[in-house]
Amino acid sequence: MSQRSRVLPGFGLSLGFTLAYLSLIVLIPLSAVFIKSLGVGWDGLWEILSSERILKSLQLSFTTALIAALINVIFGFLLAWCLVRYSFPGKRIVDALVDLPFALPTAVAGWIGHLLEPLGIKIAYTSLVQPVLSDLETELEEAASALGANRFQIVTRIILPILFPALLTGFALAFARGVGEYGSVIFIAGNIPYETEIAPLMIITRLEEYDYAGATTIAVVMLVISFFIFLGKSPYRENRTMSLNTNSNALAEKLQSRDATREPAWVRNTLLIIGLIFFLGCLILPLVLIFVEAFKQGIQVYFASLVDPYTLSAVKLTLLTAAIAVPLNVIFGVTAAWCVAKFNFRGKSFLTTIIDTPFSVSPVIAGLMLVLIFGSQGWIGSWLIEHDIKILYATPAIILATVFITVPFVARELIPLMEAQGTEEEEAAIVLGASGWQTFWKITIPNIKWGLIYGVILCNARAMGEFGAVSVVSGHIRGETNTLPLHIEILYNEPNSISAAFAVSTLLAFLAIITLILKTWVEYRQEKQDRESKESTELHMSIQVKNIEKNFGAFHALKNISLDFPEGQLVALLGPSGCGKTTLLRIIAGLESTDRGQVILEGTDATNIHVRERQVGFVFQHYALFRHMTVYDNVAFGLRVRPKATRPNETEIKKRVTRLLDLVQLGFLADRYPAQLSGGQRQRIALARALAVEPRVLLLDEPFGALDAKVRKELRRWLRTLHDELHITSIFVTHDQEEALEVADQIVVMNKGDIEQIGSPREVYEKPATPFVFDFLGQANRFEGENHQGIIQIGEDRIQLPSATQTANGKVIAFARPNELKIHTQPTENTIQATFLRELWIAGKVMAELQDRQGQLIEIALNPDEAKLHQYRPNQTVWSRNRRQDEYYPYSSTFEVSNIMNFQQLRIIRETVRQNYNLTEASAALYTSQSGVSKHIKDLEDELGVQLFVRKGKRLLGLTEPGQALLSIVERMLIDADNIKRLADDFNKVDEGTLTIATTHTQARYVLPPIVNLFKKAFPKVHLILQQASPVEISEMLLLGLADIGIATESLTTEDNLGSVSFYNWKHSIITPQDHPLTKLNPKEITLEKLAEFPIITYHGGFTGRSKIDKAFEDANLDVDIVMSALDADVIKTYVELGMGVGIVNDVAYDTERDKRLKQIDTDIFGLNTTWIAVRKGHLLRGYGYEFISLCSPEADIKALKKIAYPDD
Repeated sequence: MSQRSRVLPGFGLSLGFTLAYLSLIVLIPLSAVFIKSLGVGWDGLWEILSSERILKSLQLSFTTALIAALINVIFGFLLAWCLVRYSFPGKRIVDALVDLPFALPTAVAGWIGHLLEPLGIKIAYTSLVQPVLSDLETELEEAASALGANRFQIVTRIILPILFPALLTGFALAFARGVGEYGSVIFIAGNIPYETEIAPLMIITRLEEYDYAGATTIAVVMLVISFFIFLGKSPYRENRTMSLNTNSNALAEKLQSRDATREPAWVRNTLLIIGLIFFLGCLILPLVLIFVEAFKQGIQVYFASLVDPYTLSAVKLTLLTAAIAVPLNVIFGVTAAWCVAKFNFRGKSFLTTIIDTPFSVSPVIAGLMLVLIFGSQGWIGSWLIEHDIKILYATPAIILATVFITVPFVARELIPLMEAQGTEEEEAAIVLGASGWQTFWKITIPNIKWGLIYGVILCNARAMGEFGAVSVVSGHIRGETNTLPLHIEILYNEPNSISAAFAVSTLLAFLAIITLILKTWVEYRQEKQDRESKESTELHMSIQVKNIEKNFGAFHALKNISLDFPEGQLVALLGPSGCGKTTLLRIIAGLESTDRGQVILEGTDATNIHVRERQVGFVFQHYALFRHMTVYDNVAFGLRVRPKATRPNETEIKKRVTRLLDLVQLGFLADRYPAQLSGGQRQRIALARALAVEPRVLLLDEPFGALDAKVRKELRRWLRTLHDELHITSIFVTHDQEEALEVADQIVVMNKGDIEQIGSPREVYEKPATPFVFDFLGQANRFEGENHQGIIQIGEDRIQLPSATQTANGKVIAFARPNELKIHTQPTENTIQATFLRELWIAGKVMAELQDRQGQLIEIALNPDEAKLHQYRPNQTVWSRNRRQDEYYPYSSTFEVSNIMNFQQLRIIRETVRQNYNLTEASAALYTSQSGVSKHIKDLEDELGVQLFVRKGKRLLGLTEPGQALLSIVERMLIDADNIKRLADDFNKVDEGTLTIATTHTQARYVLPPIVNLFKKAFPKVHLILQQASPVEISEMLLLGLADIGIATESLTTEDNLGSVSFYNWKHSIITPQDHPLTKLNPKEITLEKLAEFPIITYHGGFTGRSKIDKAFEDANLDVDIVMSALDADVIKTYVELGMGVGIVNDVAYDTERDKRLKQIDTDIFGLNTTWIAVRKGHLLRGYGYEFISLCSPEADIKALKKIAYPDD
């Protein structure tokens, strides 16, 4: 777990409940399907799958799913583009009705609903694309336009590549959902074998014939394909909740007001008309037709259908099912979201994948799972019959099926919302004395209420409209086990009940409309809240820390720290980012644990005392005010959550809160919300809230770091005055030297987990104990020279130190501040000759810049009158001298003179880019806090004087031009640091370590096994990791340092930052079934023209020589029908066996034993291909890494490869 979970309660309980719930509802039922299918053996499986009828049904399911996914991508993108980029009347209504296919049950939607329902899956396409489009900075498009790109090029080369992850995710989710669709199809398909019988209908047919093996085998094929595509989707994630779309009218007006982002009127109007036609014809018209058909026989027939006893029974059962399923999944969703969002732990990604799994499972398969467990031939079926317990074909099975289908909805709404909100508010509540339960109910739940309401709305709509799963387990007992969707099906199939079916359908249609109304209301309330957020007793304690040590992985944050904090004083912990000051403050508060050492509060060991019991007040850098509470309620919170025995009455609370608000001069804002306050006002309220609980010590973490310079200066004076009134023992963290010198009674200067100096502001400034303190506090001139018996030789100049100065002979570094030096126009003793460069006049002060004969810059502070009197000229020869000889500060050169920049900052820059500018993910990957990451970035930008990141508010969107230039340097520096460690490892443990190889499936399956076997025999202690990916992904893995060696045919030789050597040459082979017409020909008779007569199955673009195949057909001017492309040869051969086409694969990918049903035909028509071995330039491998390359390619020149990987220059 990361440090942020230190004080938050409930990790073990929430994780345990989440795992148990998922196991019972998802994993165990799914395993029943796979176990049952394996019971017939491989031969039995093959016999079932080779049935022409089953193959036809699977083909039809995959085809319709593909069509649905393509419609989702094309029209979903069009609608999202119009909603974000354009303003038009009725935009909010259109935005709401886009989700109609989701809200409308499939039993009502019919075939059109089958094609369009995936479009409305809330976490799929539209909600992913709209935020991405909203976040696209106009500068990207303007930059492309300035470089000469036209509008079409901007869309295809800038916008679409950025949107690609969302497009891919939408396609995967839509396909997985479409493969298993059943409810809408059953009404219009007719279940005609070989024509309209899709796979879910085939499963139903097999179940009716008690052919469980056949049903489960079909289910497994559907699951595997759906899982493969669903789990392979792009990991696009947002930091905010996926469900709440922002109103983009302001963005649309901005985009259409700029030349670079404004489309011509005819383009805009055409897109809007196409979108409107699709919207009305495919979304609105089906709903209207339902009502037209319902009232065709007159109003009396309509109402008679609604009050029919069977209808009322179906309504009752539907409501009962939703009333049980929804609360269960709400409890699960909140618990799972708390576990996933608030804690980091191994297997977290796997857990979120399991939560999403029901999205990719056909409802019919969900019902089948329950049949396999609770049916008469199921796991516990005989036991249930023996004890007369009825689950299947009764209400319990209907509820269980509905619970499975609706498992993800609440959790997937809350997880991104909770992740975006972080943990500071919960930590603040606990510091103020709230228990875990109070924190959850008073802070967490109010903060997530809109996301929770939204999740409940979606979960309830799906629960009441579920058809496929319920149809399998209900038994269709009229008046007993028919929900509304099932009752509609029965009425639809009866000769004279069509009008009644449509009448009952209107009930579910009304449910869909109510769902959309509630959805729009929730979004409106969230938008309103977001809009508002944009507008707008003396107690002493002695504190000791003894021998404190703290590590975060390999990072040593604190090194044997011992300190006494004087009672009643204001102490500053000062140092650069990463020095350990915030970690020490959090340890004192109890928000962070120690690895060793003690925290002593008022003579009592508080090391293991909970933060709630330490009586400390903590002010967070970003305030951590409870956004849903007024200023008054924020300050009163800590008092109201006290145990009853010590809780003041409301009168006393009001008196104390009013006094504190008057103290911080903000009593007039008591009824305002945090979003309506300025940054300075929020910080004062945070301080008042911390003081309300009468803490014995006040701790402040960078209290002014998030404010602008002017407000910071005002609040520094105010804090000093406030402390003088209260005299409460206070410790504050800062990296601002001026802030510490101005405010603190005592300063503790820290560096790299150690204490450099403790003293008053004057002591640390005027008598710095170490070179670091001198260099860190204020400006300093630095002179390097050789000391011999008190005389320092600096180039050609000499400085004699006073006899009282004790400095060892040898190389030294001397320091002098600008105000301690003076300019002379004639040489004297103890002067340094220099060239006058220029004067800088800043706010009434003058700074002269000189350059000595070694090229070193010297800064000297001048009196304005002195500058006017002498009027020094550029390039004039002058001499610098100390105003008082003893004000030089010499140190042995063995002392380290630290700069603010450090490797931790560089790692943070790199990791932030790798995590797609998500600071939460970057901090988790580096085992540090999000605020620490933000401070590191800000410190580095301040030090360099440039902005490294493009920002939108507090969010990072990308790198600026200086940031891009810096990143390449950072990568090289960190590689060099890693190489130093690798060289040491080679000397210490030559034959131990890890080697990561990234390659394609074909290489891993058919080429590398004998090489890996030889390598493991030679290096048994080396842990070998074999990762399979596409060639483009392999290149990226090498460049990011996620792999040591890459092996692939394409992409590796085109990347400038990779070095490569050839592995082996190979050709493509043609693969066909044994009785295919091509097998009758002589291989030399097979030409491109002959091959183009047949459907082709081959590698996906960018895999295993696909570019050579495409070029061969293109050069021959042939149109080839590539019916399917896949990522690996085994998949290609599987579909060749099914007779879908002729395969083209790497010639090594034919296994005579496994592929005996296939025929390999050697051919030269595609030319020769080369597989390459690549390493990242600048990345030095361990010795055994080069041995692996030698085993792959004995002729490879390892010295040359090392030269490529790490050139001398």
